[in-house]
Amino acid sequence: MEDFESNRHAFIGKMKQEIKKSDHLGKYIFEDSLILKFLRARKFEVSDSLELLDKYVTAIQKHSNLFSSVEKVRKLYENDFINVLPMRNVSSEAVCITKLGKWDPNQCDFTTAVAATVNNYERATMSESTQINGVITILDMKGIGWAHLSRISLREAKLLSEITEQTLPVMFKKIFVVTESYVTKVAFSLFRPFLSKNFKQRITFIGNDFAQLHQIVSPDILPPDYGGTALATHSMSWFEKIKKVDAEMVKSWDKFRNRVE
Repeated sequence: MEDFESNRHAFIGKMKQEIKKSDHLGKYIFEDSLILKFLRARKFEVSDSLELLDKYVTAIQKHSNLFSSVEKVRKLYENDFINVLPMRNVSSEAVCITKLGKWDPNQCDFTTAVAATVNNYERATMSESTQINGVITILDMKGIGWAHLSRISLREAKLLSEITEQTLPVMFKKIFVVTESYVTKVAFSLFRPFLSKNFKQRITFIGNDFAQLHQIVSPDILPPDYGGTALATHSMSWFEKIKKVDAEMVKSWDKFRNRVE
């Protein structure tokens, strides 16, 4: 990545040339910083980066409700649904924890949980360090039951899968699924058909065997729930950080919200 970073301006130039050729993207103005974010997410492969950018703009237009103020998903943060740890991993990745059992289907539908996920990763990738070094996600399935599973439609499973893997400019290094149960395996069967082989290979089910997690993520930055020694932090701490740049994020999405013919 260092060689790519040192030549990033040349890659940005190549990307701009391809954008101009696009019937869809050529109608919009993209800042260099946004182009660079997408290049980093696809390891400076211009064609892959262009495809990701096109799907991102299309998603904002097609699923506008997912790209909205963080205030609309506040309840999920109050429930400690999704969080980014305050300290980075030893390899400089950002570490995200999603506690699916904290989603209360009686309070909001699963699409709202997808919107919270969008807010989370869009805020995380505002950091250049996260763009360059990527993200490690811990997917905590504690508390997930049939009441949750019955409220996730195939359409919503496809939506989350596509938004996560094919739309957001995030370099997912590894996804650890912890405290899973039989219900978890059934839930994963909903999402599996919509994930690429490459993405599925990054997912590891470890149950409560946190020793596997510690081989990749230092226990020094993990809370006690995952065998770590760091202080536990609530999602509302991360929510307050997102809130500070909420207007900036919404403004960046508004540029693409309406399709230009």
